[in-house]
Amino acid sequence: MKKLTMSIIVLTIAGIMAFTPMWGEAQNIYKKEVLPNGLTVLIKSNPDSKVFAACVLSKGRSVIEPPMKTGISEFVNRMLTKGTENYSGAELSRKMDMHGMQLTLYDNPYIPYDDRYTTRSFAFIKMETIDEYADGAIELLAEIIRRPAFPENKIEEVRGQIMGILGMNSGSTYKNARDLFYKELFHDTPYEKTILGNPRTIGMINRDDLVQHHKKMYAPENMVIAVVTNLPTERCYEMISTAFSDMEKSGFDYPEYPKPSPVKATVKSHQQMDKDQVYIYMGNITPGIADPDFPALQIASAALSTRLKLELREEEGLAYSVGSGMGAYPGFGMFLCTMGTGYKNLDKALNGIKGEISKIRAEGITSEERINTTNNLWGSMLTRNLTRANQAYYMAVYEYYGAGYQHWDELINDLRAVTTREVQLVAEKYLPEDNYVLTTVGKK
Repeated sequence: MKKLTMSIIVLTIAGIMAFTPMWGEAQNIYKKEVLPNGLTVLIKSNPDSKVFAACVLSKGRSVIEPPMKTGISEFVNRMLTKGTENYSGAELSRKMDMHGMQLTLYDNPYIPYDDRYTTRSFAFIKMETIDEYADGAIELLAEIIRRPAFPENKIEEVRGQIMGILGMNSGSTYKNARDLFYKELFHDTPYEKTILGNPRTIGMINRDDLVQHHKKMYAPENMVIAVVTNLPTERCYEMISTAFSDMEKSGFDYPEYPKPSPVKATVKSHQQMDKDQVYIYMGNITPGIADPDFPALQIASAALSTRLKLELREEEGLAYSVGSGMGAYPGFGMFLCTMGTGYKNLDKALNGIKGEISKIRAEGITSEERINTTNNLWGSMLTRNLTRANQAYYMAVYEYYGAGYQHWDELINDLRAVTTREVQLVAEKYLPEDNYVLTTVGKK
C-alpha cells in the first residue's frame, strides 16, 4: 500500500512539474491559424507526453438556439456519435476503439460537479488518443463533426435520456437554485436559458431542427479547434487542414454575444421545494477574464471562499456546502457565491455570507492570505490541467473569451503580481454588498 501511495505521489508531482514553468517545463511551441473558411486552429506541441488531445469548441451555445428550442445544442451534441453518413453508431464505436479514441461531449449527470466544463456560452467535444493514432483520429473526429446522420430511432433514445435527466434535476435544490439565478441575473438575454431545456422544448425538437442547428453550431466560422501534442506543429496543422479546410461556411448571420450589465439593486427570488435543506446562489456581473482586474478578483473571491468554509461550515456548522469564485463569459465575468444549508438556518447563513463579504471589502486580506490563496489557486488550476484534453479545452476557451490561447503561460505571473491593496480595491468595487441577485430554493 505504501509503495502504491508513493507511486501516485511521484506520478502526481511529475505531472505537475510538466505544467509549471518555474520547474523547467519543456519549451512549448505554438501555432495559430485561421483557415479561409473561418475555422480557428490552435496547436501546442511539447515532448511531455505521447497523448494527443483535441478540443472542438462550438461558440454561442445558448445565443444561437432558436426560440422555443432551448436545449437543442445539448441534443445535437448527444446525437453526434449515434451514427454518421458513413458509419452506424456501432461502427463508429468500433472505429473509435481502433484509434484509441476517448470522446467527451457532455457532462455525466451522475458525477457531482462534473458540469464544471459545461456552460451556456459554448458546447465542446474533447478527444484523446495517442500520437501514433492521431491521423486516423482526426479523420474520424471530422467525420463525427461534419456528417452526423441523426437517425430517427436514436433521436427518441436521446430525447428519453434528456427527459430522464430533467426529471432527476427537478428534485435538486442546487440545480434549481442555479437555473433560477441565471434566469434572474441574465434576464432577457440568451444566457437565462437552461442548458438542457425543459420537457416542452425537448419534446418539440425534430430531426430537421437538429440538422439545421448542427449546421450553425459546427460551421467552420463558429468553431475553435485546439490540439496539444508531441507531434510537430506543422504536421498537426496539415492533418487538421486536410480534414476541415474544405468545409463551407454556413452563411448564418450569427448574433453578437450579449454583455449584460451588473444589477444595481438587490434582486431576490425564491422557489419553494419540500426539502429540509435550502440552496443559495448569490452574485453579480463583473469584468471578464481579459480585464486587468480579473486576477485580483480571482484572489479576492478565492480568499472569501476559504473564509466562508472556515467560518460558516467549520466553525458555525451552518453549511454542508459553501464557496465562492469567478466565472467567465465572452466579454464579461461573474462573481458567484453558493451555499447549501438547513432551511432553519437560512437567515443566519445569509447574514454570515454578507458579513464575510463586508469584512473583505473593508479590510482586504493579509499578505499571508494572498500568498496562500495564490498558491491554492495555482494548485487547483494545475490539477485541472494535468490531462492534455483539459489543456486543449482551456486553450480554446481562453481564445474564445478574449484572453488569448497562451493565457495559461501567463496566468501564474499575473496572479503573483497582485498586491493586497489591489485585492481590497476590487473587492470593494465588485464583491456585492447591496447590488446582487439572490436566489434560494427549498423550504422557507
